[in-house]
Amino acid sequence: PVIDTSDLDDEDDDDAGVTTDPGVNAAAFVRRSGADPAAVSYRTSMHRPQPTAAPILGGNGYGTSDGYCSIGFSAYYNAPAFITAGHCGATGATVGSLDNLYIGFFGRSVFPIADMAWVYVGSSEWTRGPQVVNGNGLQNVYGGREAPVGAVVCRSGIRTGYRCGVITGKNYTAHYKAGVVYNMTLSNACSGAGDSGGSWITPAGQAQGIHSGGTMTAGGNGCNLPADQSRSFYSPLNPILQVYDLRLVIAN
Repeated sequence: PVIDTSDLDDEDDDDAGVTTDPGVNAAAFVRRSGADPAAVSYRTSMHRPQPTAAPILGGNGYGTSDGYCSIGFSAYYNAPAFITAGHCGATGATVGSLDNLYIGFFGRSVFPIADMAWVYVGSSEWTRGPQVVNGNGLQNVYGGREAPVGAVVCRSGIRTGYRCGVITGKNYTAHYKAGVVYNMTLSNACSGAGDSGGSWITPAGQAQGIHSGGTMTAGGNGCNLPADQSRSFYSPLNPILQVYDLRLVIAN
């Protein structure tokens, strides 16, 4: 049962009270806390507290000590998790929602050489789903079958939303200031700063990879560039699943 005692410590509050599930003996709880049960108001409610942030879905954002990134795909590693980019945070770093609610921490992270990570979801309050946020709502994730060069592929991230293009190349080496990252897949879909870690998926719902980087303007938004200058690259998903022994969460 949930007992909300947020008002009890405020000595200046003339309407101190508790809110509980129906049937809970709230007066007994207040008595054990040392407060006077007669001085407290009591309310019951079936509406339990919930996080105010969006659920853990591909393309939604999360916060780190250095800024924000995007969620890739829901997964399991003997516990609830999600996949994202390694450059978003080091192993052990704390992850929160964009409104500063605790989510969990990076279970493992690698960057450079590779750009991949998974985050342990440490609170049962967070719901996860086998979906990616797209322009029309949610797109189900049905598997991880790799698409060939020339196939249509879309990415989802908190900065620029849901953007589509085609796969233009594989086994690309990205040269970052921090070092090189190997085995990238290229696409002409645009992206922006903050989309890192987000989902790459086919229109048929086959998960492809985790967003790493791309060409962009000085303001960090590559979707403001002419279409012929747009280039983004992602880490293929299946090697990430294999290296970390992760299981992708898929829709039935």
